[in-house]
Amino acid sequence: MLVQDAREGLARLGRVLPNLRKRSGLEGPIDDAYFGRFAFVLPTGVARDAAVGRWAEVEMKRSMADWRAIFRGDVITVRDTDVTPEFAAKHHLVLWGDPGSNKVLARLLGRLPLKWTGSELALGSV
Repeated sequence: MLVQDAREGLARLGRVLPNLRKRSGLEGPIDDAYFGRFAFVLPTGVARDAAVGRWAEVEMKRSMADWRAIFRGDVITVRDTDVTPEFAAKHHLVLWGDPGSNKVLARLLGRLPLKWTGSELALGSV
């Protein structure tokens, strides 16, 4: 394990702590989602902003291609109109699009610490 030497500010080999390793709940919600069963939720509607819609489409396709190239498998995908409570209970959902294009995101928006309108995107206490 690399540790920072406080005296010299340099990295050096240090002692490996037996209980210090990544595990669910320690590494963060993004890792938890991608290390578990997840699915990309594909938007079927029209984005509120055409540029955002195009960007989301390009990034979604790039992410799917990258996943295939790195992990040699396809991402599970489901259309936003086909997500059932049973499906959602068994998968971490990666939502693509915006509240105008993705019906699941639109349904969840009121339960998230997020304000997303046609002119504003705010995170945190909203």
